[in-house]
Amino acid sequence: MDYKYIEQLLERYWNCETSLQEESILRNFFAQSNVPEHLKAYQDVFLCQEKASEEHVSDDFDERILKVIEAKDKEVSQTSVKAVPLRASYGIRPFFKAAAVVAVVLSISMAVQQAIDDQSQTSNVVTLPPAVVPAAPETAFDGNEAKPVVDSLKVNDADYTIQNQQRSE
Repeated sequence: MDYKYIEQLLERYWNCETSLQEESILRNFFAQSNVPEHLKAYQDVFLCQEKASEEHVSDDFDERILKVIEAKDKEVSQTSVKAVPLRASYGIRPFFKAAAVVAVVLSISMAVQQAIDDQSQTSNVVTLPPAVVPAAPETAFDGNEAKPVVDSLKVNDADYTIQNQQRSE
């Protein structure tokens, strides 16, 4: 048996394009006992709708609900609520806590930064070992022969004393 029409109606049903009459056709089809296997998954949907449409509330339902609502209203009106006066400081108390936290964090960060700066200043000072002065005059090679090199920064004590004596005379 070809179920193309039912499949087309199902597709239109899921797209919300069916009329009430077409939905009735679908409900009647799925109410049968011989529904094909590939359409059985949809059978519960339409049978559930059928059962839900059969259920009705009793005639005194409205009266019972209104009585329950009135009883709850009486309970609420009989309970007393004590008002607590609020001071202005209650509203800003969380801000005081936040400000204290910020102050503590800033103090700690400044202390850490100061310690880092102190450490970096002492670590930047480089101490050099004492200069090693050679005992013999240095020599440089010029072509084939070695010539003594005079260090212009090196001051001999003998030259210094000679120069000072000539100035004093």
